[in-house]
Amino acid sequence: MAKFFLGYQQMKHLKTYGVALLILLGVWGLGSLAPILLPVIEAAPEGELLQVFFTLSLLFLLSYFVELAAKRTGLPPFVYALLFGLFTGPLLTPITHNPSLLSAIVALGATLILFGGGLEVPYKNFVRLSPKILSLSFIGLGLTAVLFSYSLQIFAPLTGATLGMEGLILLGAILASTDPAAIIPILRSLRFTNRDVKEIIISESAVTDVTGTLLTSVFLTALASGVALTSIPGAYGLLISPASGMVLLKEILFGVVAGGAGFLILDSIHRHKKNGAREESGDIAFFIAIPVLTFFVAGVFGGSGYLAAFIAGLIMHLTEHLHETEHFFNNLIDAFLKPIIFIVLGGLVSFSELFQYAGIGILSAAIFMLVLRPLTVFISLSPWMIFGKQRMPLREALFIACVRETGAIPAVLLVTVVSSGHATEMAGILPIGLWIIIATLVLEPPLTPWLAKRLNIGECMTTANNLPVLPLPSALFASRGHSHLRRLPQVFDWAAHHGIRRLSVLLCPEDDYTPDFEETLRDSTMRLFHRLNERLRTEEGIELETQLFIQQGMLHKNIEQACNKDSSVTVLFVGKGVLDFRLGEIKNMHVPFYFLD
Repeated sequence: MAKFFLGYQQMKHLKTYGVALLILLGVWGLGSLAPILLPVIEAAPEGELLQVFFTLSLLFLLSYFVELAAKRTGLPPFVYALLFGLFTGPLLTPITHNPSLLSAIVALGATLILFGGGLEVPYKNFVRLSPKILSLSFIGLGLTAVLFSYSLQIFAPLTGATLGMEGLILLGAILASTDPAAIIPILRSLRFTNRDVKEIIISESAVTDVTGTLLTSVFLTALASGVALTSIPGAYGLLISPASGMVLLKEILFGVVAGGAGFLILDSIHRHKKNGAREESGDIAFFIAIPVLTFFVAGVFGGSGYLAAFIAGLIMHLTEHLHETEHFFNNLIDAFLKPIIFIVLGGLVSFSELFQYAGIGILSAAIFMLVLRPLTVFISLSPWMIFGKQRMPLREALFIACVRETGAIPAVLLVTVVSSGHATEMAGILPIGLWIIIATLVLEPPLTPWLAKRLNIGECMTTANNLPVLPLPSALFASRGHSHLRRLPQVFDWAAHHGIRRLSVLLCPEDDYTPDFEETLRDSTMRLFHRLNERLRTEEGIELETQLFIQQGMLHKNIEQACNKDSSVTVLFVGKGVLDFRLGEIKNMHVPFYFLD
């Protein structure tokens, strides 16, 4: 039986990876048709326009297959996007060889990605942890950029790679920012003993995206104005020169002001919705327009549009009153814009270039993950590790040091260098960047849960195998335990008026779970059960049979377990917040949902 089971599992994995392989082969076959397809399209009436339309439609289709292949194999979607770009590079030339169009696509993608990065960061936690976050995002990023440039200068000749000084400097600035976009789902599935660790990682990644962009823009502006970057100290000396200092100050000042104005506009519609106005489909267009508008306004006055978009998102705190809008926006970013950026980046590099720089690319990735990241994290966080009453434990700093994904914004900056026309003078900058992105995205995410457990700072949240829900007809109310007391009376009234006399309440605090919090939830919920049943007995002469579950694990996983096809649940009550990013993960639902305000 064990042998048969092992064989079945092997066949299942073979089928899964076989489908992914077929998708890759299909994309490669499509890319090989470029010499036939592009001349035919070009020869048609309005051929130039049709080429652009064909390439855009190809990007949309490839984004779909990126998500399909990633879900089947568990590899980060960005890896597939890069491979798809490498395979279809010749078909992407109508965009990749059009600097204006390429710049517009990349700038729009980066603006919305940074705005989304700001939304990911809880503002109150950001303010509370800002000294550590800013230390990592400024001191840590600066050290990483400088040290990485020096390491390339030392090791590139040893591997036979040729890389000019300007390429060394720009690669250090571009790749210095961290981007755990691929690891955020894993972080959400972990329960940390100290939640600040997770908040620092997510916040640092969002801020370093901005600081890395600002640093790169300083160097690109210097190159555009004819300033030669002849040495690493000389390049970073530009940051303290009066001319560059004024440019940087202007970018930050007007970027912050434009971002603050964008927040005020967004907050006005948010307050309008909180006062009872219904969420409309047009809200999505308004929501997307604001970060683009802040980019424009900041740029007009010489500010950083990327910083403006990030600030607008950082200050904004969304509630369930705009849940559909936020849900659409998150899907737009994760399933569309980010894959397109990586596909385009892959399309700018050939396989021959990738293999030519494999030695220095792989070595650089190892240096990034094993040497530079730990070193810069320990230096940046050393004041909180050495001084103070509540010192940061070494294991927490070590875990932060081991999160070194290089993702969307570095990819955007690499493409920006190409669209600016500087890449032709910097051979090797794209393939080396690609190797580092691929290595960090493939190697680090799978190791994170193991490392969290090994360092004893967190654990994977487990889900109960079976929830003995009350027999039919019964209702189930599921919550993360922060708003259930306000909503429970509504559930009681609904059940009583619809002839349901049995109610189960499922509370999953997720990473807020502690034994003390469980006890608090249990006491407050049982007291409310008693009061609500007393009211029902007095007013209607009935009483509900109640049952309370306080589970570890993710809410959506516990809901899925409780509402399987053999479940006795008749109706499921959830808050509208479950739509934020959970709905696509709640599978095999066999009961109707009732969404509570």
